[in-house]
Amino acid sequence: IRGKSSFEDADFVKALAKQWHCDLQIKHVAVPQLLEKGETLEEGARRIRYDFLEYVSSSCQAEIVALGHTADDVAETLLFNLCRGSGPFGLVGIPEVREQYVRPLINWWREDLQRLLTARGITWRTDPTNSDTVYARNRIRHEVIPMLEKTINPSTRQHLVDLAQDMQEYRQREEE
Repeated sequence: IRGKSSFEDADFVKALAKQWHCDLQIKHVAVPQLLEKGETLEEGARRIRYDFLEYVSSSCQAEIVALGHTADDVAETLLFNLCRGSGPFGLVGIPEVREQYVRPLINWWREDLQRLLTARGITWRTDPTNSDTVYARNRIRHEVIPMLEKTINPSTRQHLVDLAQDMQEYRQREEE
């Protein structure tokens, strides 16, 4: 999807893996050619990513897979699901733990993580497609939530995260 920047990200991650003595597996695929019928580009990319994570975790017998989702991702996902007509379970946003997937950064705001990394002299990469508002999730991130914070309530993101946490507790009670 991203062409050259994808390969640059891979080189960045290779260098980090070498510096931190971590094993690494990278796979480049042409997502548009692998889309299933009715799947959006975002949905297909997510499916392919998770298929790869399952393959890698299985091949190295990992019990958990840590993902980098933040509180911002929870707020964005909850609002995205709400706008698509989700019921109560879609309002969970992104749970901290689901099956083998854990999200250790889920309670951190993106800008707080970036400040911490900057303070520690650690660089990061930003996917350039994250700023492209042709994608619905990016529109929510860059336009909808800022507009709500500016015109309705400056604590919108926090309230969305709080709702997701409440809905997670509700979902757990219902499942029990």
